[in-house]
Amino acid sequence: MPSGDNPMMANQDEMSFISTRSDTTGKLETSGSLNLGNGFSIKPEGFFMDSDISKSHVQVEFMKEFTDSHISYKVGAGSHSVSWMQSLNAKIMAGFEM
Repeated sequence: MPSGDNPMMANQDEMSFISTRSDTTGKLETSGSLNLGNGFSIKPEGFFMDSDISKSHVQVEFMKEFTDSHISYKVGAGSHSVSWMQSLNAKIMAGFEM
């Protein structure tokens, strides 16, 4: 079977996933990424320290990726932010978040 036929060898930037983790203290963490195609993705995440919802952190990020940069908008936990990252060369990136 050629490596091109193996789904585990596919480009990970094009894959969607969800990951969760919990422990015996009641802490729960969840995150994921939903690939919408054409460089667009949605990335939700949530952190719950225990059953008290006031201690939780939930946010979602909307991202557009280009060949050498990406722009994203995050909303959650009472805040909004926009970020942009640009590759300058193979080892250096620059950008901002506000």
